[in-house]
Amino acid sequence: MHRTCKSLWICVVFIFALSVAARGQGIVDRSGEVAGTVGFSNATGVSSDKHFAFGGSGAFNVIKTVAAGFEYSYTPLGLEPLYTGLASSEHLQLYGGFVRLSPLKTKRAVPYAVVGMGGANLYAEATAMGLSLGVSRSGFNVSVGGGASIYAGAHWGVRPEFRFMHQQFGSTAVDGTPIPSFGQNNYVATVSVFCQFGGIKK
Repeated sequence: MHRTCKSLWICVVFIFALSVAARGQGIVDRSGEVAGTVGFSNATGVSSDKHFAFGGSGAFNVIKTVAAGFEYSYTPLGLEPLYTGLASSEHLQLYGGFVRLSPLKTKRAVPYAVVGMGGANLYAEATAMGLSLGVSRSGFNVSVGGGASIYAGAHWGVRPEFRFMHQQFGSTAVDGTPIPSFGQNNYVATVSVFCQFGGIKK
């Protein structure tokens, strides 16, 4: 039910943006853009697999059909009281580059496919009686998905997107106790507000 509600919310934003996109001009060659992003992830967390995610990105539209950029996201993975005086919390950070391909030429709603690759950092912390112990796991992240850039004005719009992701984390040790490497698959559904600037109009 929760996932269905999230999907419906993204559809509502999509339809609303289409209704006000009459002034949109589409992607401009050699233009830059910045975006802020919010969304939902089902990454494995402390006590559930339902998490709010947020982040941002910057990109350069090399041509109208190809953009390359850098992105960052932060996902709190929850806080769980284990028993009196002891609690555990986690968060996940993803960062790296992406390539966005928009093969269809349109000015208002520009569908695209996206591939991303970069680093991942998973941080877990346990707190007890005023003392805390944190463990950081570094690794890599790859993702593939798609969405649409929907222009609501001459230089800005909204971008609903869905991606499948894989994170792989290396092994580590805590006080001499080895912790093995592991990987996880998850998905993230987001909505971004983007602003385009500069470029060469043709």
